[in-house]
Amino acid sequence: MATLILTAVGTAIGGPVGGAIGGMLGQQIDMAILGSGKPREGARLKELQIQTSSYGTQFPAILGTMRAAGTVIWATDLVEQRVKSGGGKGQPAVVNFSYAANFAVALSSAPLLRVGRIWADGNLMRGGAGDFKVQTGFRFYAGHADQAADPLMASANGIQRCPAHRGLSYAVFENLQLADYGNRIPSLTFELFERDGSVSLATIAGMASGGKIGGQSLEAVTGYALQGADIVSALRPLFDAAPVFVRPQMDTLSVADWFGSNQQLAELVPVANASGNALERPGKSRQPENAAPNNLALRHFEPARDFQAGTQQSQRGRVGAITTLIDCPAAIDANQAKRFADLALLQQHRGRSRISLFAIGPSTGLQIGDWISQGGSRFRIHEIEKFAGFDRIEAISWLDRYSAASIGTDAGIATGQSDAIIGPTQLMVVDLPLLLPTDPGLPQVFVAAAGTGAGWKGANIALRDGDRLIDLGGSAQPATMGLLETILTVHSAQLLDEQNAPVVRLGNMIASMPPGTGDPLSSSAPAIWINGEIIRYGTAEYLGEQRFRLRRLARGLAGTEDKIVPHSLGTQILLLESETLRAVDAIPLVRGEDIHLEAVGLGDSTPVIANAVVAANALRPPIPAHGHIAVAANGDLTLSWVRRSRVDPGWSDEVDIPQGEGALLFDIDVIENQNVLASWQVPEEHFDLSATALAAVTAASLTDLSFEVRQVGRYARSNPLHISVNI
Repeated sequence: MATLILTAVGTAIGGPVGGAIGGMLGQQIDMAILGSGKPREGARLKELQIQTSSYGTQFPAILGTMRAAGTVIWATDLVEQRVKSGGGKGQPAVVNFSYAANFAVALSSAPLLRVGRIWADGNLMRGGAGDFKVQTGFRFYAGHADQAADPLMASANGIQRCPAHRGLSYAVFENLQLADYGNRIPSLTFELFERDGSVSLATIAGMASGGKIGGQSLEAVTGYALQGADIVSALRPLFDAAPVFVRPQMDTLSVADWFGSNQQLAELVPVANASGNALERPGKSRQPENAAPNNLALRHFEPARDFQAGTQQSQRGRVGAITTLIDCPAAIDANQAKRFADLALLQQHRGRSRISLFAIGPSTGLQIGDWISQGGSRFRIHEIEKFAGFDRIEAISWLDRYSAASIGTDAGIATGQSDAIIGPTQLMVVDLPLLLPTDPGLPQVFVAAAGTGAGWKGANIALRDGDRLIDLGGSAQPATMGLLETILTVHSAQLLDEQNAPVVRLGNMIASMPPGTGDPLSSSAPAIWINGEIIRYGTAEYLGEQRFRLRRLARGLAGTEDKIVPHSLGTQILLLESETLRAVDAIPLVRGEDIHLEAVGLGDSTPVIANAVVAANALRPPIPAHGHIAVAANGDLTLSWVRRSRVDPGWSDEVDIPQGEGALLFDIDVIENQNVLASWQVPEEHFDLSATALAAVTAASLTDLSFEVRQVGRYARSNPLHISVNI
């Protein structure tokens, strides 16, 4: 007599792999297929969420698509970087320290196709498009048998002592900036792709057993992490949860679904006696109700929520009486997990009923795991006891149908960081008048930067000085910049421009122009820079697709009247906001000097370059205003004007604005046919010229003459105020 028993491990659902092997005394299958001894429990969800670096840590084999933490297998000491910035005229130098790390993380003990997103301390470090949100070098090794050693690890350890880790997929981070992570290596989790698409449970079993478990299954999951002391413990969590089982087939094992379309139900005829001896009559037994749980919870990874842990529960009868928890390290969507939980709970209760009967042995041809039908119900053979000429069969009652309709379970709301595209850096250099409260003795040259994508956070900026690069540090806050989509024509600086209504298109997908208050003469009205001209606008109308129409313009402000020229299509515009401008003050700037700046952001494969000529507009007094000529009856002339100051703190104390220069001094030129006939310098805001003095320099009539008035500043002269005789 021989006995074949298909024992259940833990519970009666699914017939886990270990049980299919454990009692197969009559089959010549090597126990080494699934291991022996007391199996270790399989991987827990928390083991896949926590990055480790301990010796002896097991590397899971990732199948399908999963999110896992990995294990740090190599690291150097933190790299300290010292950056000096500032130190220009009147400003102290600032030394900033930053830290970076070089390390490698083992990802899977089986080859991978690629790495997707990466999270650091729960925040997105690398997006789905492969764009990193922090500065780092990154290399991925898929785990193939021919992969070479990493060059950074080889340089640190020596090429002879550096393993290539063939058969192990891993990632190397080089010079990962740690400022965002408290100057420590963050806890990383990775979206890992062993293949595209879902993976069948039969495929998982086959890969776990080295091809020794075959069969087919329509059941599939998004991904699974194989981990455990042996094949039994590696597969147990999945086979406890899913409606599949493993059965013997010839001299191997085979995976089968509970509800396979090709299943044959044998109708057995019980045998009443054998060799004249009465046999035991067919019997039925039923375990007590408390032998099965009232509640079953299935914990899994939810792909719809960035593979965060999720739980689906199934309840039957009284809540909370008996609860079973299945911790399955698989990526399963909410509907599928709810179906698994419902089926597992239903089968645990259905499996409390069992039958036993005698049947003629050789004629049945049945094996453990086959289906039989008795009394209109479906049973699966659990044990076969062989006698001379007949078999004693025990079978477990099994579910015979399930609804394929959608469960309609909610996966919950993903709480992770949005995967915003960074995009390349946009860079502008502007030479401004003295608008900001800075040193009035220095040129006011600023650099503004922004990205084209919503995820752009900043860029490193450097000033090229000959053959060397001077690090200016990080950019200021993202600037609002774009291009003119309509021509902006010339208009007087003395009148509001109600004729032009230029349209601008911003270069960042989430940037916006302030709406304005309607009054462009207000000091709080938004100001823009267009090719050197400073304009305040009254209103900004959004037209869609990052396009804005600007109305009611105050032109040529802050002494930029000379920049009122036709601005063509495609001219760059910049919204002037102090928090978005970074001063270029690493070296003394000289008027007329060409400067070259470079920026590198996370979305830039090569440096972005911007060039400018230093005009030192902040050192030049504004053009005098309100020019006037009075002609006396005898031909004497009186020229008058009103000075303006580079330094404008506002008219809050009802006194005149400060002079802003070392002395009050003006140059006056008399012009005929664009030729300077004579020049004078006066310390007042008026000039008297007699007819006799005028006749000494020219015989031309007054209608052919004009005058230019320039204020002489501490560092430069203003651009000219043109005054013509009006007779």
